[in-house]
Amino acid sequence: MNRLISRLRAVAGVVVCATVVVSSPVQASVIPPNPMMAGGQVGELGMYHGMISINPANEVVVHLGPGMSLAGNTPVLPLKFIPDTHPAYTDESGSGGPDWTALNGKYINAQLGWLAEGAGTWTVPSGSAVWIKPISVSGPGTLEVYEGGQGAMSPLLPMNAHTLDPIFVGGQAWKWFDPDVVAATPAPPFPASGSGIMVHNWYASDTPGLYEVQYRVYVGDSTTGTADPTYTPAEVTVSWVPEPASLAIVSLGTLMLIRRTKRIR
Repeated sequence: MNRLISRLRAVAGVVVCATVVVSSPVQASVIPPNPMMAGGQVGELGMYHGMISINPANEVVVHLGPGMSLAGNTPVLPLKFIPDTHPAYTDESGSGGPDWTALNGKYINAQLGWLAEGAGTWTVPSGSAVWIKPISVSGPGTLEVYEGGQGAMSPLLPMNAHTLDPIFVGGQAWKWFDPDVVAATPAPPFPASGSGIMVHNWYASDTPGLYEVQYRVYVGDSTTGTADPTYTPAEVTVSWVPEPASLAIVSLGTLMLIRRTKRIR
């Protein structure tokens, strides 16, 4: 009996160490809406397109206007930003997608898409490309642009294949169509830069207000972007503003600041 008690005491005196692994909860993916949904209020949703072509006189032609509408909605200029109160988007780079966090805390829009008008009826020579270049930008803050693509269900360039690379930085041109890139990419997903497919880039700013960008669409060297003088470029202007509810809040805040300044004086 005494031996049994001694054993029980000995066992009771043993300290058992164990490592408890607590796994962190997996963060659910939160990504922006499809480009056609990446606008302001419901009545303003849909795509807005810059339709690019080259006529027999070597003139670049761009027609701006609404593309696919949703439930009869027709987007018009200025396009409306999604307000900066949108959900925090997640970094999907670990699963082969883009890092969407670049859009967090900013007003965003992706309704503007560049695509070919009369696709297959015109091209440019090998070694040349169609470039898009911002030549004038106005607004109360910095308008950032990130390389995008098409919607989640697109087999050509779905949202998980968007690069989200910054483009138009410092007024640099962005290559939209390069016949050599097309020849080297026989199957999707196609690259946003060079393939000439419909591309909806992501526009973002942390400062609300009216933004206007004047674009020049031209033919130039496929590597350097130097313009080819045998082609006449086209120029178009696109604009964005906060959606009405956000704009009203901003206007109210500005009015209150003005009144406060007057009182201080």
